[in-house]
Amino acid sequence: MDILDEFPKEDQFLGDEEATELRLIMKEVQLDRISLNTYYKRLAEFWKRQGFPEWAEEILERVKD
Repeated sequence: MDILDEFPKEDQFLGDEEATELRLIMKEVQLDRISLNTYYKRLAEFWKRQGFPEWAEEILERVKD
């Protein structure tokens, strides 16, 4: 049983495709396939597409030039 089964569909934060995309971004940085800066940039782009520009801005503050 998945914990998300207890929540109605309209209360789920991300759809299946979005959740898969987010997991892939996290997996790439965990496996050292991308740098931490690239991870932050891709994560910021992801949150912008999901309608959370404020989260994207917060993440981009972590990017080191």
